[in-house]
Amino acid sequence: VFGSKSIQSVTWDALNNFETALDLDPNNATAHYGIALIDEFQKYNYISAEEEFLRAIELEPNNPFLLGHFSGFLARRSLFKESLSYRYRSDSLSGIPDWDHHMWILGLSGNVSKTIEIYESYIKHNENIDSEIVGSSLFYIDEYALSLPYLADDHFPRAKTHLALAYYHTGSY
Repeated sequence: VFGSKSIQSVTWDALNNFETALDLDPNNATAHYGIALIDEFQKYNYISAEEEFLRAIELEPNNPFLLGHFSGFLARRSLFKESLSYRYRSDSLSGIPDWDHHMWILGLSGNVSKTIEIYESYIKHNENIDSEIVGSSLFYIDEYALSLPYLADDHFPRAKTHLALAYYHTGSY
């Protein structure tokens, strides 16, 4: 993706490599995870993506990375209760709470009080945050003014879109 090739050609090269990996070892959790990402973000086949995520997790049930990414998949499908469950499992296994993503899931779900609670008790006082996730979380609960510095600090396209809308909602045309 970051080289000279287009994302489409890289995706299909990666898919071929994941399929070859599964031919060699059907229990390769990383290959199942990679196919899940391609199914979700390139093919928009959410049924297959979920199956691949779950197969990867079945193979490596104590992998906090897989659990965390599946949590994000569930949040993007508006399955917030399930998403938080996987997030808690991931955090428990890694020993490090991912407050940014907790806040993001709660913000997407519309849980204003819990989102603000995390913002005020942890995020606001921690230097190691994901600006786009924190800014978007605040944006989702209509805290546009609070979201501005976080969104302005990030170059991810979604952050810039949210930034433009936050400026609009705060009257900064």
